[in-house]
Amino acid sequence: MEYNIQPGMTYEMGYIVTKKDATNHLPGFAVLSTPKLIGWIEESALALCKQMLPAGFDTVGCEVNVKHTAPTPIGMNVRVVVEVTEVNGKMITFKVKAYDERNKISEGTHIRAVIDVNKFIEKAKHQ
Repeated sequence: MEYNIQPGMTYEMGYIVTKKDATNHLPGFAVLSTPKLIGWIEESALALCKQMLPAGFDTVGCEVNVKHTAPTPIGMNVRVVVEVTEVNGKMITFKVKAYDERNKISEGTHIRAVIDVNKFIEKAKHQ
């Protein structure tokens, strides 16, 4: 089946780091947490897929391999950029990068699998 997603497609989303996005274990200083950054990466890749997939199809994340290389304080803007690098059947591989107002803060890869939503739900109910 053709999913309309091709290598070279890109998508970008912007975020602002808030207290709820930040670590809470550093005394007196909170920065963007890695789990939140990974969530934003997945959200950005999902948004690209959702605009291209036919009705009844969606994607689920199945692999994330990123480095979080610089701290981003509360209040700073973050830009997440995803690019499709490979489509292999139902598997979509993305090159991902994230930037704050000063630096590149993350890079790596993310893989999502295309699913038929109804079949996926039925399978999940019976496992």
